[in-house]
Amino acid sequence: MVRTLIVSFVVAVCIGLPGLARAQSVTLVCDRPIVALNGSATVEVVVQGGTNITGNPSFPRSNGFALAFAGQSSSFQMARGSVSQSVTYSYRLTAKTVGDWTLGPAEVSMGGKKLKSAQLELKVVKGNANANSAAAAPPAGAEHYARARVSNPTPYVGEAFTWFLEVGSSGRVRQPSLPGLPDFDGLSSEPGIEPQWTNTRVMRDGRRLEVFTAGLPVFAVESGTTTIGRAAVTLPEVLRGQGLFARVRDLQLEAKAVPVSVRALPARKPKDFSGAVGRFTLRATPDTTEVNAGETLTLTVRLSGTGALRAPELVTNLPDTLRVYDEDPDVQVSLVDGEVHSRAIFRKAIVPLEPGTFTVPPLRFTYFDPTSGSYQTAASTPIVVQVTGAAVAEPTVARSEGIAAGKEGVEILASDILPLRTGDRLMGRQGVGLGSPIILALLLLPLLGFGGAAALRARDQAAGSDRGRRAALGKEAKAALKRAGDAAKSGSHEEAEKAVRDWLTTRMERSGASLSAGEAAAALTSAGCPAALAQGLSALLERSEGVRYGGESPGTLADDYATWVAAAQGGWR
Repeated sequence: MVRTLIVSFVVAVCIGLPGLARAQSVTLVCDRPIVALNGSATVEVVVQGGTNITGNPSFPRSNGFALAFAGQSSSFQMARGSVSQSVTYSYRLTAKTVGDWTLGPAEVSMGGKKLKSAQLELKVVKGNANANSAAAAPPAGAEHYARARVSNPTPYVGEAFTWFLEVGSSGRVRQPSLPGLPDFDGLSSEPGIEPQWTNTRVMRDGRRLEVFTAGLPVFAVESGTTTIGRAAVTLPEVLRGQGLFARVRDLQLEAKAVPVSVRALPARKPKDFSGAVGRFTLRATPDTTEVNAGETLTLTVRLSGTGALRAPELVTNLPDTLRVYDEDPDVQVSLVDGEVHSRAIFRKAIVPLEPGTFTVPPLRFTYFDPTSGSYQTAASTPIVVQVTGAAVAEPTVARSEGIAAGKEGVEILASDILPLRTGDRLMGRQGVGLGSPIILALLLLPLLGFGGAAALRARDQAAGSDRGRRAALGKEAKAALKRAGDAAKSGSHEEAEKAVRDWLTTRMERSGASLSAGEAAAALTSAGCPAALAQGLSALLERSEGVRYGGESPGTLADDYATWVAAAQGGWR
């Protein structure tokens, strides 16, 4: 009996060794993308199939941060006749210099060959290191936890920063919910944005955790010390079962309060400063540079950048020979990678009264840059316009897209009026016999209800199985692939991007809606995507950000998204 067990174990190991060799990979993980100056974060290098490893992983040197080795752990798993081993190397990262930095790639020597991980983007910001470090790590060994932090504990008045709520669990849980927002005590949340949950799976202290994160932009209205109050959160834990028949209990967690120290803006503010704090660019584009006197050209001005825009005002100095008609600006605010991005679009109708050549001088917008601690001015480039025709005293009509010219008279014809149904034609026979369809339906209703309930239960059981779940994900992936193709035909790059993100959600079994250009390559590579495809998606997402926040032209972006997802459908196994 003992010999039989030994032989069985040896055979299982031999069968598993090829799978072990095939599963070799190196993944770099950091528990936070933003670290306060002199603050710390936890970095892990996870080596799958880690056999014959020589020494510890190595990293490129950086002036932005320092890494200190904090230990390693190993784990083995045997499943379906294959053996897998992973080795995790832990490091403590200390932020040294403010700026945007690259972490990695981590390089591991394994069996005489070099394996590298993908790179991660890391941002070091000014702030209170103690405030951030206090919330840098969840309680050791905790099965469930909730913690709150802010992206910048020392903002300026008017500066937008982000309050984060992170909920983690090592068990089977569903997306948490907030019964209510905490007391912001002198701070104001950004209008139009609600907390949106994202989730990911991470390795911490040798445990796999499901981590949910919600972010909410806030800004300060006056200087001084304040506190964002404690936050209550409900976390559904699945005790057993699947789908509608799962047994779930609600865990009540609480995140501690977060202190915030708001700094006053420097004195001697410029006269045209309207209160915007961040980093912004200004771009003006005319619909034409040749126009007749008395006709209209439309000037579209895009003001975009990081930070909040509230009632932005542009400084314009146009000649007296022009008439200008302004529209209210269209302001959009979004949260990207925990940072507030804003865009305001101004449209100005300009009517020249005299022929000749005139120049639209640079438009200006003054803001306070918290990075440099100084007031700055964004300016557009001057635009030269050629005016032809004869001079006019005043424009009679500014160009507009009216609808009156498209109206047509409506003639009501007798054939358009349907007769009313009355009497027997409407009511039919008033008696109801035993053979009536109504009586038969009432008799069959309980049987149909029982059969329907049984069918729903069987469907939910099938959907809860691995086979059913894979089938459902496959259908969702095909639907997303088709929507990407339809979006390419219509030229909608927004719909194409959304379809690709939905496809990634089914492929990676994690939310693709929050995947940024900076983390796309690493996330896809760690999920088994070929490096070329991963880098291709990262480039597409960067182009989308340029279109969304930089005013760039989308070009063939919709077609490129559809081409990428079609290639990924066939090339990512």
